[in-house]
Amino acid sequence: AGVLYVPARDVVKRADRAIPPDKLEKQLRDELRRTGMLLSDPEVLCAMEHSALESPCYLPIHVGKEGNISGGIATAAQLGKLGRYVEKLLHEIARELSQGNIDADPCSHGPQDNACTYCEFASACCFEDGRGSDRMRPIGKVEPDAFWQFVEKKAGEEEAHG
Repeated sequence: AGVLYVPARDVVKRADRAIPPDKLEKQLRDELRRTGMLLSDPEVLCAMEHSALESPCYLPIHVGKEGNISGGIATAAQLGKLGRYVEKLLHEIARELSQGNIDADPCSHGPQDNACTYCEFASACCFEDGRGSDRMRPIGKVEPDAFWQFVEKKAGEEEAHG
Protein backbone atom coordinates (compact mmCIF):
# COMPACT_ATOMS: atom_id res chain seq x y z
CA ALA A 1 0.00 0.00 0.00
CA GLY A 2 3.02 2.28 0.19
CA VAL A 3 6.14 3.24 2.05
CA LEU A 4 6.20 5.47 5.13
CA TYR A 5 9.18 6.80 7.05
CA VAL A 6 8.66 6.38 10.78
CA PRO A 7 11.44 7.70 13.03
CA ALA A 8 12.58 5.24 15.68
CA ARG A 9 12.27 7.72 18.55
CA ASP A 10 9.67 9.20 20.84
CA VAL A 11 8.32 12.62 20.00
CA VAL A 12 9.69 15.25 22.36
CA LYS A 13 8.66 18.86 21.78
CA ARG A 14 10.01 21.95 23.48
CA ALA A 15 7.26 24.34 24.39
CA ASP A 16 6.47 27.15 26.77
CA ARG A 17 4.75 25.93 29.94
CA ALA A 18 1.86 28.26 29.23
CA ILE A 19 1.19 26.87 25.74
CA PRO A 20 -2.53 26.33 25.15
CA PRO A 21 -3.43 22.61 24.98
CA ASP A 22 -4.80 22.91 21.42
CA LYS A 23 -1.51 24.43 20.18
CA LEU A 24 0.49 21.69 21.90
CA GLU A 25 -1.75 19.02 20.38
CA LYS A 26 -1.29 20.56 16.90
CA GLN A 27 2.50 20.61 17.34
CA LEU A 28 2.50 16.95 18.40
CA ARG A 29 0.19 15.98 15.53
CA ASP A 30 2.46 17.79 13.05
CA GLU A 31 5.43 15.88 14.47
CA LEU A 32 3.60 12.58 14.00
CA ARG A 33 2.78 13.27 10.33
CA ARG A 34 4.73 10.79 8.24
CA THR A 35 6.63 11.21 5.02
CA GLY A 36 6.57 8.72 2.20
CA MET A 37 4.47 7.52 -0.68
CA LEU A 38 1.12 5.74 -0.67
CA LEU A 39 -1.14 4.00 -3.15
CA SER A 40 -3.66 6.53 -4.47
CA ASP A 41 -6.61 4.23 -3.74
CA PRO A 42 -9.13 5.97 -1.42
CA GLU A 43 -10.16 2.64 0.13
CA VAL A 44 -6.55 1.84 1.04
CA LEU A 45 -5.98 5.34 2.44
CA CYS A 46 -9.09 5.05 4.65
CA ALA A 47 -7.91 1.65 5.88
CA MET A 48 -4.63 3.27 6.93
CA GLU A 49 -6.27 6.27 8.60
CA HIS A 50 -10.03 6.50 9.02
CA SER A 51 -10.11 10.28 8.47
CA ALA A 52 -7.78 10.16 5.45
CA LEU A 53 -10.34 11.54 2.99
CA GLU A 54 -11.55 14.34 5.28
CA SER A 55 -8.60 15.58 7.34
CA PRO A 56 -5.57 13.28 7.37
CA CYS A 57 -3.39 13.67 10.46
CA TYR A 58 -0.66 11.09 9.95
CA LEU A 59 -0.54 10.29 6.23
CA PRO A 60 1.55 12.46 3.85
CA ILE A 61 -1.46 13.47 1.76
CA HIS A 62 -3.62 16.55 1.27
CA VAL A 63 -7.31 16.54 0.49
CA GLY A 64 -8.63 19.53 -1.46
CA LYS A 65 -12.05 21.13 -1.06
CA GLU A 66 -13.27 19.17 -4.08
CA GLY A 67 -12.05 15.90 -2.52
CA ASN A 68 -9.01 15.58 -4.77
CA ILE A 69 -6.06 13.83 -3.13
CA SER A 70 -2.52 15.08 -3.60
CA GLY A 71 0.83 14.79 -1.88
CA GLY A 72 2.70 11.53 -1.42
CA ILE A 73 0.51 9.35 -3.64
CA ALA A 74 1.17 7.13 -6.63
CA THR A 75 -0.67 4.66 -8.80
CA ALA A 76 -0.01 0.93 -8.52
CA ALA A 77 1.86 1.08 -11.85
CA GLN A 78 4.07 3.92 -10.62
CA LEU A 79 4.86 2.11 -7.37
CA GLY A 80 5.71 -1.02 -9.37
CA LYS A 81 8.14 0.90 -11.60
CA LEU A 82 9.65 2.62 -8.58
CA GLY A 83 10.11 -0.75 -6.87
CA ARG A 84 11.89 -2.19 -9.91
CA TYR A 85 14.11 0.89 -10.15
CA VAL A 86 15.06 0.69 -6.46
CA GLU A 87 15.80 -3.02 -6.79
CA LYS A 88 18.06 -2.28 -9.79
CA LEU A 89 19.89 0.40 -7.76
CA LEU A 90 20.42 -1.98 -4.85
CA HIS A 91 21.90 -4.59 -7.21
CA GLU A 92 24.24 -1.94 -8.67
CA ILE A 93 25.36 -0.88 -5.19
CA ALA A 94 25.95 -4.50 -4.17
CA ARG A 95 27.98 -5.11 -7.35
CA GLU A 96 30.12 -2.03 -6.71
CA LEU A 97 30.75 -3.07 -3.10
CA SER A 98 31.66 -6.63 -4.15
CA GLN A 99 34.15 -5.12 -6.63
CA GLY A 100 35.77 -3.15 -3.81
CA ASN A 101 34.35 0.30 -4.60
CA ILE A 102 33.87 2.05 -1.27
CA ASP A 103 34.38 5.61 -2.49
CA ALA A 104 32.84 8.33 -0.36
CA ASP A 105 30.08 9.84 -2.51
CA PRO A 106 27.95 11.92 -0.13
CA CYS A 107 24.98 14.04 -1.11
CA SER A 108 23.92 17.39 0.28
CA HIS A 109 20.75 19.44 0.60
CA GLY A 110 22.86 22.39 1.76
CA PRO A 111 25.93 23.27 3.85
CA GLN A 112 24.30 22.29 7.13
CA ASP A 113 22.28 19.35 5.79
CA ASN A 114 24.48 16.71 4.22
CA ALA A 115 25.18 13.01 4.48
CA CYS A 116 28.40 13.54 6.45
CA THR A 117 26.69 15.38 9.32
CA TYR A 118 25.56 12.20 11.10
CA CYS A 119 27.89 9.65 9.49
CA GLU A 120 29.51 7.25 11.95
CA PHE A 121 32.40 6.67 9.53
CA ALA A 122 33.42 10.31 8.97
CA SER A 123 36.68 9.91 10.91
CA ALA A 124 37.62 6.84 8.84
CA CYS A 125 36.76 8.13 5.36
CA CYS A 126 38.30 11.61 5.79
CA PHE A 127 36.04 13.10 3.10
CA GLU A 128 36.50 16.86 2.84
CA ASP A 129 34.36 18.74 0.33
CA GLY A 130 36.58 20.65 -2.09
CA ARG A 131 39.79 18.76 -1.30
CA GLY A 132 41.22 16.98 -4.32
CA SER A 133 38.39 15.18 -6.06
CA ASP A 134 36.12 15.22 -2.98
CA ARG A 135 32.82 16.83 -3.98
CA MET A 136 29.40 16.77 -2.36
CA ARG A 137 26.59 15.85 -4.74
CA PRO A 138 23.92 18.55 -4.41
CA ILE A 139 20.37 17.25 -4.27
CA GLY A 140 17.57 19.71 -4.84
CA LYS A 141 13.82 19.46 -4.69
CA VAL A 142 12.24 17.65 -7.62
CA GLU A 143 8.71 18.23 -8.81
CA PRO A 144 6.56 15.08 -8.87
CA ASP A 145 6.14 15.14 -12.67
CA ALA A 146 9.92 15.31 -13.20
CA PHE A 147 10.45 12.50 -10.68
CA TRP A 148 7.95 10.17 -12.37
CA GLN A 149 9.40 11.00 -15.82
CA PHE A 150 12.83 9.98 -14.50
CA VAL A 151 11.49 6.71 -13.06
CA GLU A 152 9.57 6.06 -16.30
CA LYS A 153 12.75 6.63 -18.33
CA LYS A 154 14.78 4.31 -16.10
CA ALA A 155 12.06 1.67 -16.24
CA GLY A 156 12.04 1.95 -20.04
CA GLU A 157 15.82 1.52 -20.15
CA GLU A 158 15.53 -1.55 -17.92
CA GLU A 159 12.86 -3.09 -20.16
CA ALA A 160 14.97 -2.39 -23.28
CA HIS A 161 18.03 -4.09 -21.73
CA GLY A 162 16.11 -6.69 -19.74
